[in-house]
Amino acid sequence: MARITTTNGEDTSAHLTGLPLVLTMFALCAGIFCVALDITIISTAIPRITDEFHALQDIGWYGSAYLLTTCALQLPFGKIYGFFNPKWTFLASLFVFEVGSAVCGAAPSSAALIIGRAIQGIGGAGVPCGAMVIIAHITPMQKRALFQSFFGAMFGIASVVGPLLGGAFTDHVTWRWCFYINLPIGAITAVLVLFHLHLHVDRSSTQKRTTFESIRSLDPIGLLLFFPAVICILLALQWGGTKYPWSSGRIIALLVVFSITLIAFVIVQAYMGDDATVPPCVALQRTMYSVSIFAFFLFSGFYLLIYFLPIYFQAIHAQSPSRSGVSSIPLILSNVVAIMISGIIITKTGIYVPLLYICVVLVSIACALMTLLETDTGTAKWVGYQILHGFGAGCALQIPQIAAQNVNSLQDVPTAVAITMFAQNFGPTIMLSAGNNILNQKLLTYISDLKISEIDAAAVVEAGATGIRSVVPEQYLGLVLEAYNKALRQTFYVALAMSCATAIGALTVEWRRIRGFENEDKAAEKGAEDEKVQNTGS
Repeated sequence: MARITTTNGEDTSAHLTGLPLVLTMFALCAGIFCVALDITIISTAIPRITDEFHALQDIGWYGSAYLLTTCALQLPFGKIYGFFNPKWTFLASLFVFEVGSAVCGAAPSSAALIIGRAIQGIGGAGVPCGAMVIIAHITPMQKRALFQSFFGAMFGIASVVGPLLGGAFTDHVTWRWCFYINLPIGAITAVLVLFHLHLHVDRSSTQKRTTFESIRSLDPIGLLLFFPAVICILLALQWGGTKYPWSSGRIIALLVVFSITLIAFVIVQAYMGDDATVPPCVALQRTMYSVSIFAFFLFSGFYLLIYFLPIYFQAIHAQSPSRSGVSSIPLILSNVVAIMISGIIITKTGIYVPLLYICVVLVSIACALMTLLETDTGTAKWVGYQILHGFGAGCALQIPQIAAQNVNSLQDVPTAVAITMFAQNFGPTIMLSAGNNILNQKLLTYISDLKISEIDAAAVVEAGATGIRSVVPEQYLGLVLEAYNKALRQTFYVALAMSCATAIGALTVEWRRIRGFENEDKAAEKGAEDEKVQNTGS
């Protein structure tokens, strides 16, 4: 068992090695896998859940309740991890996530399930952020990219395993095990972290503060403004164009409240300075805002494909939900491979900026190819497109967190990580809602344009990807599939726009090497200069 002492300085902590490091990494990966699995495992279970609760109208809330609390609490968790011991904060987050999982698993009604999902989202905001912060304390900066690549791999693996595992539980046991599975995994994580991780963080600066100063440093006013801002914009995007028209008073009111609270939040952050939830000195650092922009667009494009490619396989190629998950494996597998390779490259060279450029080029080309998908596109093509995009995204998926840690002191790492993670979570949340609205609206338009009296465009949209063949007469199926494919391509155009926009962030990132490598370069230069002086003197 190792004992770690960390300070607010740079690279002065005693890092974990050997078995304690292996066990701690295993525990953190298990915790992240648990949270990542929860995002996708429910997808194949939703039809059975709605059958049991007779609550088809609540489908959207099973995902939205989780996203609302996750996004609303992502930035505050950066503040909390900076103020309290990361180990205990991580365990508290994990406990909340487990409580939410237990509530979901035992839910007697749809409302109880939605409440459980909201509780899960609270813990889900803290666990990945905490894993990143703990890694910053227990590993040197030079090796951090390699260790964090395992976290990226967990998200990739979970996105494939989740739907398959959810389908297996739903078909052979019960959908409730989609949530109960988190309990044993979380218990193992908690035990390993509890007994093999000992962080003694220097809190001398916070201990000198009065109670009022401590409360003020948590930025309660900023948090009270941030929560409604995030909730209002997410609800507006969730309901706008679907449940209510964009011109509806409810949607307009949500957007107005969002705008007012966001402006007020920015003003409070500027006033609070270093005690702000988003300190200007951190957020306005060039690399920080660049990688945040990059993460926003990269994850938006990536998740658009993760979400809409299975719909393409199910609707156009008549694949089952589980089969469509298998067809998406090339995207995820190539992504995981690239994440590991990029982690090794960064660890060996200390250079990460060129990987951003490679990512921009590959994902943009891949998304452009995705827009060419037709109803009769062969397997070789859509597999190749997925591999290209997955590998391209994997080259840089973890770089926002690496770069954020590289340009900030250890005491600012929790805030820096929270900012980049908020960007990568908030982007997909917004763009998935936008993509879903685009698909539904275009599908209605294109099917209506067919002017076939036997086909109800609204019924086709309601039937979903797997039910389209049950509501469309056989003689018109080809035309409807063409319209469906055309509508899906519009979502791929959004993914293409997001992928191209990653260039904005990539091109403005500062060209820096990982801190330890910079020191080695300076030492080598000094040694060469000294040798040159000696040779000149002799």
